[in-house]
Amino acid sequence: MLKKITLSLTLLTILISCNSLKSGRMSHQVNKDTLNTTLENKSNERIEETFILISQEKIDNLNKEIVLKNYKSGEEIMKAYKPESNETEGNETYTLSKNKIDGSTTEVTLIQDGFLDDSVAGEKNVMILKLENGVLKIISIKQNYKCWEGRGHTNWSAEYCH
Repeated sequence: MLKKITLSLTLLTILISCNSLKSGRMSHQVNKDTLNTTLENKSNERIEETFILISQEKIDNLNKEIVLKNYKSGEEIMKAYKPESNETEGNETYTLSKNKIDGSTTEVTLIQDGFLDDSVAGEKNVMILKLENGVLKIISIKQNYKCWEGRGHTNWSAEYCH
């Protein structure tokens, strides 16, 4: 029982710290290491994106929650990690997509855009999940942001908005 309470409190702490990103504050659990990724858009143009890598400690806590809650899909896991707010105002969007990498590995991407924040316009989270012994396990999570015009970069980047 104590273990379940501890895990629930850990998840609650994670969710609260993640939601604080919308107000421009950075969670202390985010690893400051960054990752550069090159993507191709529909016009085959190469686009550089930088990401913040989420700490292994946070991923380990989320993997415990996956087992505890018996989550069965990547979308369900992403929604637990970054829940869609029922209290949004304006034109905020919450878009989930899934890409099968191989037979046991999936990439789930969440793009939240149109924040009613004075500097941060949107946040992107990319989660890599692997099916191991019938249980989904988070391998990595990376995130980046885009800023409103005049408040920093308007492309997806690990750099903070101002």
